[in-house]
Amino acid sequence: MTPKKNILIDMDGTIIDSAPGVMRCINHTLVHYGIHEQPTDILRKCCGPPLSSTFRDRFALPEESIAEAVSYYRQEYNARGIFECDLFPGMKECLTTLKDMGYDLVVASSKHEAACHRILEHFGIEDLFFAVVGSSGDVSRETKTEVIEAFYELHPDRKKEDSILIGDTIYDAEGAKNAGIDFAAVSYGYGDEDELNMTDALTIIESPEKIVDYLV
Repeated sequence: MTPKKNILIDMDGTIIDSAPGVMRCINHTLVHYGIHEQPTDILRKCCGPPLSSTFRDRFALPEESIAEAVSYYRQEYNARGIFECDLFPGMKECLTTLKDMGYDLVVASSKHEAACHRILEHFGIEDLFFAVVGSSGDVSRETKTEVIEAFYELHPDRKKEDSILIGDTIYDAEGAKNAGIDFAAVSYGYGDEDELNMTDALTIIESPEKIVDYLV
């Protein structure tokens, strides 16, 4: 692979294991709308996609309730769920190594951008990133494609051919493809490995340590 300068990295399922907080807050929201709490195997599939898609497509909330449901989720998540997470083992060392080698690291997440900053600061790794781009909190920037495109709009000197996205789900793969940048998948997150094998992923990486091995 031609060396890349800009390393865009997904948040949930790639940098952090956010499943405990995300799953609890989704159940909290579902109960509010009269839907029974869901089992872990269903909820893990909700870690990564945009919240509006999760509530609309997976749990069939009516369109007029989607924005309210997302707001209700975020109230609980920002109050208690946001730090019910941890860095994946070896991730801090991975990020530090890449930065020290001269790569520019960029968070590219469907998570609300303010939440991304809070989590990075909480784990003491925010200074490792050149930029942090997340969802805008409304429908103007929510999908992974929109997040990726926003990075290049904010930093027009950056070139897509010098970039790669690292993520764990088919949503990351589709976002990278739609935006016209390379994609490498990780298998330790929340995505389905069979689905990832059917994408245009350049490779599937087993651990944060292996991210460094692949990129360098």
